[in-house]
Amino acid sequence: MIGSGHFSDRFYDEAVALLKRVCVIPAPSRHEEKRAAFILDYLASQGISDAYCDSAKNVIIPYLVAGSDEYDVYAAHTDVVFPDTEELPMTVEGTELHCPGCADDSANFAALLMYAVYFKKEKPPARRSILFVCNSCEEGLGNLKGSTPLGIPQLAVSTGFQENGTNFGQPLSGGKHESSIA
Repeated sequence: MIGSGHFSDRFYDEAVALLKRVCVIPAPSRHEEKRAAFILDYLASQGISDAYCDSAKNVIIPYLVAGSDEYDVYAAHTDVVFPDTEELPMTVEGTELHCPGCADDSANFAALLMYAVYFKKEKPPARRSILFVCNSCEEGLGNLKGSTPLGIPQLAVSTGFQENGTNFGQPLSGGKHESSIA
């Protein structure tokens, strides 16, 4: 059940495993190709075939509701502020995972992917169609290229939500090598 803690309990281990795979993939702004490819491969491994990457390198996972001409958009960005193009360093200390960009925003887009997979597989009722978006170019010189206007054709967007800087629902302190409780 979403919203009551059960979702986090049910998928926590899987989400942390996904986060560990995602964190090390380099993704400086305007160069998120590796993460976009990973996301599409991950979704395909989950049986999701209608996700796609647009020209702005956003990965869009539609959850369509029959008769709905409005969309709720839930987004988390895939780029990191660090210019690295090689695998990013990750360490685990007890229950903490340390990696550049982990909290901003790898943890959020890993959680977003978990929700998207849940919706696609379980098909819970929704009042409007939903677009789960792993958007590109949010950091620095990315200049919000991916989220303005999310690289999506003209849609009636009812609700928009951009998550940034969390660790599966728990507060974090920032820093160059941000942490997430794993």
